[in-house]
Amino acid sequence: MASPCLIPLPGGLAVSGVARFAVRLASSLAQRGRPAGLILHAPARDTAALTLPVDPGVRVFDLSDLPPVESSVDAGVFVPRYRDAMEGLAGEGPTVLVLGQHAAPFAVTAELMRSTPDSVRAVGVAHSDNGYDARVLAHYEPMLSGLVGVSDHLVGVLRELTPDRSNAIESIPYGVEIPARPATREPLGGRSLRLLYAGRLEHRQKRVMALPVLSAELTRRGIAHTLSIVGDGPARGELEAACLEHNAVSLHPPAAPEGLDALLDAHDAFVLPSRYEGLSIAVLEALAHGCVPVVAPSRSGTSQAVMPGITGEAAHATPDDEEEAVGIALADAVDALRRRDLGEMAGRCWAHAAERFGIDRHADAWAGLIDRASHDAPRAWPAGRPTAFDAPSASGAVPADAADRLRRVLETIGDEAIAVHGAGAHTKALAAVLARAHVVCITDDDRQRHGESLMGLTIADPSHAAGLGAEHVIISTHLHEEDVWRRRGVYVDQGLTVHRLYA
Repeated sequence: MASPCLIPLPGGLAVSGVARFAVRLASSLAQRGRPAGLILHAPARDTAALTLPVDPGVRVFDLSDLPPVESSVDAGVFVPRYRDAMEGLAGEGPTVLVLGQHAAPFAVTAELMRSTPDSVRAVGVAHSDNGYDARVLAHYEPMLSGLVGVSDHLVGVLRELTPDRSNAIESIPYGVEIPARPATREPLGGRSLRLLYAGRLEHRQKRVMALPVLSAELTRRGIAHTLSIVGDGPARGELEAACLEHNAVSLHPPAAPEGLDALLDAHDAFVLPSRYEGLSIAVLEALAHGCVPVVAPSRSGTSQAVMPGITGEAAHATPDDEEEAVGIALADAVDALRRRDLGEMAGRCWAHAAERFGIDRHADAWAGLIDRASHDAPRAWPAGRPTAFDAPSASGAVPADAADRLRRVLETIGDEAIAVHGAGAHTKALAAVLARAHVVCITDDDRQRHGESLMGLTIADPSHAAGLGAEHVIISTHLHEEDVWRRRGVYVDQGLTVHRLYA
């Protein structure tokens, strides 16, 4: 019997590319006779349930009675339940955990390796080019029998961060179901171009407010079109309000798999405004159905799926562009697309997906990696090293010298008013140091956080920092500092001085 495989889902069975990856992989492994299971953590707020069917052979371990991993709870609370899940899978050899998306399952696995190193192996997956995924894998590298990037770019990032483990790093793209043939669509002729977005409705990654801008710009240019937006998320209310004045736009709830398949077959093009992706499963599903992708390019994955003019179109936009600029850039790309032979492009999309991204090819690669990991020597977590990624002494999200670096910056600022950019683990870990400074507000790029409080201070939009009395800004993030620094113009334009800790 093959070694068992267990895949924790930090967000539970919520709509996401990572959840679709886990369900498809676990189901494929179970169908091949391998013991496979899913650990479902409590989903975060404002998430829709994933309706992708789980194969009956997959064991599901529900942890939704425990706090979500996004809370500040000690990861150790999950250890007994992970151990129960491992014991619940019958198989030969150690259980191989496939970890990704959030540091908490890595920390739990590190604790398991301290107590029972012979019974567990781990493989880490970088799903997204967000700065976080690869850093988590680099931090937990000592316990990983394999490291996976879902795109060639992410493999390169992992090799830079873990040069001594180059032989353990693999590129395994996602896999999707491939129809027997692409849907037949009537020629464009004089009809409207049918556009589709399906995914989470949020700002930070998906930049969904680019969608009404796209429709408005196409209308302004006299390009007949419809835009179907399918999904749910924290930006839904704002998106609904913005779309009221756009007759070509319709909003729909999340679709079941068969419903999404029908939508992809019925539309000409799939639009994706995302700021970053790893290798978008939504784009691969669109390719498989001949629904031509039109994407805002990201550093990771885009070029593996979308070859401009051949298997899609790429907008002239950057990850730093805001939603309005991205919407206009997508309109340019859609304008270019409608001048091509859509039927021919649809066939090329389907053929590309069938050749590179089929679910059987994906499952074959993972089955081989899991077998190799199960035969790897035990990798106990280093004694004396914290298992938590965001512990100040762990050098994960918060480097060991973060507090000293912050104190030096504060000495140069003196008593002048400060806005702290970043409402995450980094700022929380440094709260005691910041409490001694004249901090007037916390700012963050995540619009869903605005109006909440941290350290007794309001979390605000960066553009409001000067209005809240700030004279200086301290960038409080290690993983994303370079990205925030590139976008510091929002503060400089307000006359504020911006400070970074890790230059």
